[in-house]
Amino acid sequence: MALPKSIRVGYRDYAIESWVPALASAAGRWGECDRMNMVIRIRDDLLPSVTAEVLLHEVIHAAYQMGALDSDDKEERVVEVLGNQLAQVWRDNPEFVVFMSEALS
Repeated sequence: MALPKSIRVGYRDYAIESWVPALASAAGRWGECDRMNMVIRIRDDLLPSVTAEVLLHEVIHAAYQMGALDSDDKEERVVEVLGNQLAQVWRDNPEFVVFMSEALS
């Protein structure tokens, strides 16, 4: 199952790249959100359902940053910001929604 090529989170467009397992293992991660270079990388040997969860995890990292959240923010603020950001992600990225639905079926 092919990953979407990109995703918009807030006003930023992130490229989505497959990550070679050796490089992902060396970094100790299944995925990463590189906010400096606007790239989300996902290890390319994961099961589809795991790939979907890792992709969503990295999108939430991007949404957290776009919402200017801080570790001191209260739960309700974090939930409100992430809810708004994820609603925008769903609205602006139909290819992502299809990928998630198919990968998690």
